[in-house]
Amino acid sequence: MTFDSQDDALELGQAKLKADLLVRLRRKRRFSRKPPPYRGTGRRPKPAPVCKLPDPTTHGAPDGSASTEDPDHGRVTVDVWTDLHAQRAPDVPLTVVRVQVERLPKSGKRPKPLWLAWIGEALPADLLDRWRWSRRRFTAEQVFRFAKHDLGWTTVRPQAPTTAERLTPGRVRRSIGGVLAGVGSPVRPVRSRGNAPGRQPGVRPGRRTRYPVVKRRVTPAA
Repeated sequence: MTFDSQDDALELGQAKLKADLLVRLRRKRRFSRKPPPYRGTGRRPKPAPVCKLPDPTTHGAPDGSASTEDPDHGRVTVDVWTDLHAQRAPDVPLTVVRVQVERLPKSGKRPKPLWLAWIGEALPADLLDRWRWSRRRFTAEQVFRFAKHDLGWTTVRPQAPTTAERLTPGRVRRSIGGVLAGVGSPVRPVRSRGNAPGRQPGVRPGRRTRYPVVKRRVTPAA
């Protein structure tokens, strides 16, 4: 299952869903690495350095990498870092995935890296599947955009869950015309004004009155 960056990867990980999740991450997120194991005596090991997504110097060497050539995006490189976690959720291990493409299909510009979080079982053998799966979500994004902007689906706040299940976007789309016709509009109907009478026959207004132009100028000091 693929999710957008608006869905919290930590909450999805804590939910313990019986599915593999691929969640898009915001570029300003930061994660901690797993500290070394405690020997049982002496001082506990120091926490590992923090991995900041916008700072490449904190990433370190990836645990896995794969690349390929794509006719639309050029060189595609996928890097993964395993056993990362957020500070507020140390019990949710994440695998952070970075996807870097050479160019965009239309503009040809080099985009910023795409960051993803993998929550689930072991990584598949082909790391490029992460990039292929995330591309499929862009097709579904058009449906979500239609539901949010055209239907205003995210503004609905039903009191009962059964109401949300009954009011699907398709039903709202089909029935909204009849609802608006029955509710009516507070705006009064437009009244027809007809054609302007125009100038009366034989009337000649003459030339317009001209007035001198007033210009501002600085008066020299005496």
